[in-house]
Formats: sequence, structure tokens, C-alpha cells
Amino acid sequence: MKDFILKAAPLFALLLVATGTAARAAQDADADEHWLQTTGPITGMALDEHIRDWPELSRTAARAMVAKYGPPVRVGRKSLVWLLNSPWQRTVVYRNSPYHSRVDRDTDYLKQVITYRTPDDKIDDLRRFDRRLRVDTRTRELSFQSDSEKTNFLALNLADDIVNEKRSVEDARFFLRNTLRLEKSGKSSPYTEGLLFSLRDEPLDTQDWRIDPRGD
Repeated sequence: MKDFILKAAPLFALLLVATGTAARAAQDADADEHWLQTTGPITGMALDEHIRDWPELSRTAARAMVAKYGPPVRVGRKSLVWLLNSPWQRTVVYRNSPYHSRVDRDTDYLKQVITYRTPDDKIDDLRRFDRRLRVDTRTRELSFQSDSEKTNFLALNLADDIVNEKRSVEDARFFLRNTLRLEKSGKSSPYTEGLLFSLRDEPLDTQDWRIDPRGD
């Protein structure tokens, strides 16, 4: 029996790899979508109808972005996209938030992107700060995905603090948690109201962007 298990182990490993690959392929295929072709921005009743079956929190996020930045310029089955809605390079509201744990489904429906040149020696620190913070050195972009624009502002401001060595990773994590806790009790912070640093890089031409079908 022991010999059988030892001989079968590689086969089981290959099966697990194949199963995982197939699952990822199925997930990617399910995520693919064709952008809706419209003669103009989708607004009003048309937008409400489009997001009617979305979860309540993602509908709320979508309506908040429409109220602040106007109608999205890209519309898909599972995402809405705004381009160059200053100070953002890109804003995406997703129909479904990703799983960040096996227990709870996070409410991170809103992703916002800025142009930002991250020093190579700070990339690891930013990745340790929060898993929702994404560094893209190829496109010179920094993004955060959460439940609100205030949280995105907060996280990106703290990322800039880390880059400029105003805070350690641990200090930034504590400040993030504490500020969000205080916000629930009605206390505000400049860190949640806008970017506290200048965006020095010029935004890319939107015609050169390759937007992922999922809106990312």
C-alpha cells in the first residue's frame, strides 16, 4: 500500500495542477466580456437598468462615481470604467468584489489608479503594506481597491509616505486601521479627502491603453 501511494503521488500532483489550471481558465473565460457598444455615454435609466442585478454595495459604488465623475466611458457586464477622471488615471467599479479570505467576501468593489513612479527599492515595502495595493512598474501605475474612494485616498497617501520614508510599513498599517476606525465614529482625516502629494508624471494617452475586458 505504501509503495502504491508513493507511485501514485506524482499522478495526484499532476491532477491537482491540471484541475487548478482548468479552474483558472474557466474563471478567466467567465470574466471575459464584450464592452457594450453605445452611441453615447450610458446614463439615467439605462445605467440603472444595467446595474439592476448587481449587489447593493456595488450599485451604491457605481452611483457614487456617476454622481461625482459623470457617466462611465466603458461599460461591461461586470464593470464600469472611467478614464482620466482627475486625479485618477482610471476608476473601475466591479460588479463582484474579489475574495480576500476563505471566510468573508470583501466589499472591495472600487479600484482607482494613479500614475506613480515607484522606486525599485520601495516595491517590496508597498506590497507588504496591503495586499490590495498594486504596483505596476511597466505602466508606472499605483492602484488600490477597496469599498470607497476615501479608503483609496487614504491607502495611496500612506503608500507615498512609505516611499518618502515618512512612515514605516508597520506605522502605515496602524494609521490605516486607526483612521478607518475613527471615520466610523464620525471623525475625518485629510488623508481620506484627496491625494496629499503631486502627481508628477503626465497621464498616458487613453488611446494607447489596453483595458482588460474585466475592466482592470
